[in-house]
Amino acid sequence: MGIIETSAALGACLLVLTIAVVLDRRPYRPGKRNYIPVMIIALAASLVLTESFAALVGEWARQAPVLKQRLVALSEKSLTPPQRHLLTAIYRELGGDEVMLAGVNLLQGTMSPYFHERGLETQFLERRTYGRSGSFVLMPRDAKRARAELFQAVLNDPTRREAAFSILGQVEVWRIEHGRPTGEPRHPMIESGVPWPPLSFMETHTPA
Repeated sequence: MGIIETSAALGACLLVLTIAVVLDRRPYRPGKRNYIPVMIIALAASLVLTESFAALVGEWARQAPVLKQRLVALSEKSLTPPQRHLLTAIYRELGGDEVMLAGVNLLQGTMSPYFHERGLETQFLERRTYGRSGSFVLMPRDAKRARAELFQAVLNDPTRREAAFSILGQVEVWRIEHGRPTGEPRHPMIESGVPWPPLSFMETHTPA
């Protein structure tokens, strides 16, 4: 399907899901229909179509710098949960430092969906083909800017502090497992004066 067909199908699935939720929340009465199977099917289809739509938009944005800039700028806007979910999927498709930094703006509470699965991995690790077997090895990718931005969120943004701290911790685990890129300092922002890792800072600035 093309982008128009995919967006229309995604909209239809979300509409069906919304209607099913509303109908299922009506007061119980004998013979009331069970809408949970419909909700599950609509939700599963929405997830699949979201990934397909994100892939199409990502491919389009890679060829159209103006569109990519508009997508990056959206991270600074006030977004609804569905918009945030769709934008994180598009960001996973785009990749790159600029998108990684925009993805930091989507952090709320714990780790953002943007950083789940390959979204996080592809920003900090690079897959390199190994021999002719079709397999690959993971190599560290330089991410000085992204790590500094995340550390800045830990220090100055309570709404994103825990998520940014979690991501920095995961990146440090990968650096131990796969090595650290040449030129990337262990401390994300040594000029801040806050020790790395910022365990004491987190203890004093995280609500009990």
